[in-house]
Amino acid sequence: MANLWDNDKKKLFKEIYEELLQEGYTPQEAKKYAKHEVADKIESDTDFINEIIKQEYENEWAKWI
Repeated sequence: MANLWDNDKKKLFKEIYEELLQEGYTPQEAKKYAKHEVADKIESDTDFINEIIKQEYENEWAKWI
């Protein structure tokens, strides 16, 4: 089963790749930079979500103490 984020990841890659091509990057450069930008975006989003979850569980835990 594919990860639920895979379609969004592919869509984001394509958008960034096309944008970089329009800015004058070669296909190889655009692919390389788009790959890195997608990875950075996903990492940033994942960190943000994890922080929200962490805060929520800390708040829930505090209610029981």
